[in-house]
Amino acid sequence: MTKFTTYIARPVMAYGQPGYNDALAAAAAINKSLGDSGESSFIVGDEASDYSAYRAMQRELDSCNPSIRADLCVDSTTAEIDE
Repeated sequence: MTKFTTYIARPVMAYGQPGYNDALAAAAAINKSLGDSGESSFIVGDEASDYSAYRAMQRELDSCNPSIRADLCVDSTTAEIDE
């Protein structure tokens, strides 16, 4: 089994708050972009890949409008994949 960590963007506000839909759309676009390119996931313990994935997430967040960027945060999740 191999453990992978994935960085994901998500809104920091509750459903229905003003700006939630914009933040959710931005998070979905960021997660899709980085997921499709393979930049958001890495094998646990690979520090270089961890840093690269984190920087890719930061690059995408920095490209967002500042008002939307303030409504997003970065989470990480770790999962084991049976090969």
